[in-house]
Amino acid sequence: MARRIGNSYVTSLRSTTPVCSAKIQLVAAKRWPTVLQRDQLLRVLGEKAVPAALASRMKGDRLDYYCNTRVDYVLNGVHVRLDVRWDYEAPPGGGDTHLAVVRGSRARVEIRQGAEQKYRTEVYLVPNRAGDREALLEAAQKRIAALASRYPGLAVEPSGDELHVVVPDAFRTGHEAHFAEVTRRFLEYLKDPAAMPRFEKANMLAKYLVTTSGTELSRQGGKP
Repeated sequence: MARRIGNSYVTSLRSTTPVCSAKIQLVAAKRWPTVLQRDQLLRVLGEKAVPAALASRMKGDRLDYYCNTRVDYVLNGVHVRLDVRWDYEAPPGGGDTHLAVVRGSRARVEIRQGAEQKYRTEVYLVPNRAGDREALLEAAQKRIAALASRYPGLAVEPSGDELHVVVPDAFRTGHEAHFAEVTRRFLEYLKDPAAMPRFEKANMLAKYLVTTSGTELSRQGGKP
């Protein structure tokens, strides 16, 4: 099955900022199923017959698999929406995809990975008002120039009413390579626990508070 993840924020937080779980306020949550026909379910399971554990959950020739969840919450006054969807299969040429939107007072940053991007992760800067595009371009060029020595080849180019951030292949990390990096970092912390930054534990606890509490809330009607 293929996963689609959507994130929406009104502002951004640095990844090295410890998140206090006590400051997370769940606002709403909902869940809905991905409907699998019998032949699709058997293909996913690699079985010739529906296992007994799932047979009672079948509705005729279909299974309503509740794997999709949306969670809205507030952290330090920042409104966040997480939207995770599982499809039966990815579109041709695609795989797991990700969409993130970080909203600011004058512009927003969007990370897209859809068909238009040929399922390749791309970064866009979108002004909230069309008349602000040139000012946004100037600010982006200034910032990218400051990063040139660290990320040579990084650039920004106009794309209609928005801006496209050109990221060289040398600085792109694929899906599997990312998991390898996460594993390597985990093993380093396992070998030397004192080397683990304090934000890692706090942010991990906050992440699982949101996901587990959001899932529970979605099963209870969606409102706290």
